[in-house]
Amino acid sequence: MIEAPHTTSRTSVLPVEILEAIMDQLHTDLRMLGICGLVCLEWLIRSRYHIFSAVQLSPWRARHFFELCRTKHCTFVNCVNCIEVDGALATEEICQSDDLELPFHNILSMSSSFLAHIESLRIRNVNWTLLPPSDQDQLRQRLASFSRLRTLEFDNVTFQDLREVVRITSCLPPLSHITVNIEFSKYVEHAISSATALTLPSNLKVLRLGSDEAIPVLLNTTFKDSRINRLILDGVKLWHIEYIGCGLQSLRTVLRHLQINFSRGEDHSVGISDLARLDFTHHTNLRSLHFGGIVLNHQTISGLERGLSRLKIQPMRCQMKEVNLGLAVESESLIRQIGWCSLKRALVAKIQCRLNLDISIYLSSAGSELVTDEVVENLIQTELKGLRNNGGIGIRVNDRTID
Repeated sequence: MIEAPHTTSRTSVLPVEILEAIMDQLHTDLRMLGICGLVCLEWLIRSRYHIFSAVQLSPWRARHFFELCRTKHCTFVNCVNCIEVDGALATEEICQSDDLELPFHNILSMSSSFLAHIESLRIRNVNWTLLPPSDQDQLRQRLASFSRLRTLEFDNVTFQDLREVVRITSCLPPLSHITVNIEFSKYVEHAISSATALTLPSNLKVLRLGSDEAIPVLLNTTFKDSRINRLILDGVKLWHIEYIGCGLQSLRTVLRHLQINFSRGEDHSVGISDLARLDFTHHTNLRSLHFGGIVLNHQTISGLERGLSRLKIQPMRCQMKEVNLGLAVESESLIRQIGWCSLKRALVAKIQCRLNLDISIYLSSAGSELVTDEVVENLIQTELKGLRNNGGIGIRVNDRTID
């Protein structure tokens, strides 16, 4: 048998295009990417962007991570695009030695030294008020070192009031997207009233609020020279409507996309009929509206019709292109008993009032009774027959379009 001649150059068994396609498919399976990287250096070089693109810095292992970053031969630092600091993990890993754990402010400070190039930062489950004022000032200065930070997320973070949040965001000029799910150590009434003297930085373009206190407080600020064009509100309750109206009034000339997801709590239930109190007549640049978390039952279907018919929109003055309705179906029996004709009339009326709308209805099961996609699709096709012939209306069940 003639042996193949030995060559010093190494060639990949698989074409580069196939390797990259496989890595893209496995980009969420970090464990498998890491295993592949252990047995193939070329694979690691190409896949480390996915492996290290988002790094969770737990208090008990952050010190070891920074030691790796400090080494001369470290190759993954420039691949890190997002870091997450979760204070809740400090108490979960009780088997680790306490002297190795780093508090969240030390992790953020050290991250600014090694990972100043990141574009996304998530801070979760920490109490900012535990830091002395001098430490807060120093931490803010270190956060300003993230010169390319575009996205900042506060999730279950406690502040004294909104002032520190404004200070932090103001020292990050590239910041364009902020998610605020925070609580305040002071009474919420104080936080709301003091927010009127505060102004969010004008570089923000996307604002997402999702906590009970963040919605009224942030929307009560002064949006001077604001460029926020997308506003997302999660867990909206009835008492939030007043403050949403104030915020919308301040953003009436710049806002393009509004997404409101209602709270599912029974004590503070709110429906689309309550949004008739909001005035969109002066939102000349508004392009899309999204209403999610609407529980579809005997009581809410009539409110849905009234809410759609009473939405204060001036067709001749706005650029509305899309309205999305997120409807949660509780049971098959309720689907059959709902007066779909009233909903159909409301939709057709909106289309005929010279609004160019693309309305999509998303339905999902939300109850003990199993509701299959096929059942819902058949009912929708029967009850709303011919609805899409009246305009651009798309109907989807669990993200599957009904033909």
